[in-house]
Amino acid sequence: MGSFSKNMAVKYMKSSGLTNKVDSAFITANKLDEKLKELSGITEQVAKGTSEQASAVDSTNSMISALSNSINGVVKNAEQLTNLAQESQNSLGEISSSIKEVAVNSENVASSVEQISASIDQMGKSIKGVAGNA
Repeated sequence: MGSFSKNMAVKYMKSSGLTNKVDSAFITANKLDEKLKELSGITEQVAKGTSEQASAVDSTNSMISALSNSINGVVKNAEQLTNLAQESQNSLGEISSSIKEVAVNSENVASSVEQISASIDQMGKSIKGVAGNA
């Protein structure tokens, strides 16, 4: 394209306001590019925040799971303790019954010893009586 044609085209663009429109479009495109860069930065921050929140949620889930396992262990231990307490109570009941039986048997033995002693005493008197008659 010749220099004359180029100059005529430039003059036409300036006189019709097309140059102003191109300049305005260029400025707007630059502003849009800046805003897109800002939006990209904000999007990265949101993505980073979301990732950190997901990590925190995972950590919380792990802690809750560990706490749940710990609570289950405490429940099992409490159940075992309850069972042992029940068994101890049953054993103490059996021991108490045995002690009562021993007490009754001791009373019976004491009574028998008293009867035997009285019988021996009576036999001694009878022997003395027979010896005195002889």
